[in-house]
Amino acid sequence: MRKIAIIGGNTKAGYAISKILSKEIKVEIFNFNHIDSKQYDKITWFGETILTDILDKNNFRKKLLSIKPHYIINTLEYNNIEDCENNKLMARQYNVELVENLVKAAKIGESSLIHISSSNVFDKSIGNYSETDIPTPNNYYGKTKLEAENIIKPSLLNYTILRTNYIFGHPILNNDWFDNSLNVLKKENKLIVFDNLIFNPSFNDDIAWAVLNIIEKRINGVYNLGTNNAISHKDFYEKVCTIFGLDVEKLEINTLTKIQNHTLSLLKSKSALN
Repeated sequence: MRKIAIIGGNTKAGYAISKILSKEIKVEIFNFNHIDSKQYDKITWFGETILTDILDKNNFRKKLLSIKPHYIINTLEYNNIEDCENNKLMARQYNVELVENLVKAAKIGESSLIHISSSNVFDKSIGNYSETDIPTPNNYYGKTKLEAENIIKPSLLNYTILRTNYIFGHPILNNDWFDNSLNVLKKENKLIVFDNLIFNPSFNDDIAWAVLNIIEKRINGVYNLGTNNAISHKDFYEKVCTIFGLDVEKLEINTLTKIQNHTLSLLKSKSALN
């Protein structure tokens, strides 16, 4: 029986990972959420939920090591780009210092570490970034995510970094970019969308299936995750309106002063992670 510690079990990625792993392989799942995290009674959670002060490094690490996890999966981050610029201390605590602590725990407990990173390690100027392209982040969030990657790589033999791109999916909990935009549209308010922001967003169940493959095949390294096809921010929300039966006329189409291309190349992950 493999023990899986998911840091941020109530995130989009954390929820999907716990759901799919609990059905596919023989595991014990422990979802570590920060002490003040919102818990949702109407959602079916998978595994045991542990509320703790994740920023209390020593006590959190002791609690994590007490379950003797075979895998530590980090889905927790401070990811609002504007908030990261305005509160760099908090961004650093979650995106860098937490990762330092997880690396220390993984070394002590001889655990494998799976870490969710971001397309924001790149500057979003050309898109179709591969795992071997040199990261050049142009915001503080991206800089913290890159610093976390650079902490993991030389420190552990058994690690996997998954670079994701606008994670979306169920459950809809009104606590991230996707949920908040849906909430705006459901209230029949205008939602600003951009016709020259290009991405291939990451469906949370796809992330979970990738994690399952990583565990089953003991895969290490850096991999990109996202949808097969690139899509504009505008076109994405037009599809969302169609799927959820919302008024497409509520989309207010704007153009950024400079194109942003967040797309990630999936050639490596298609082959290795199926």
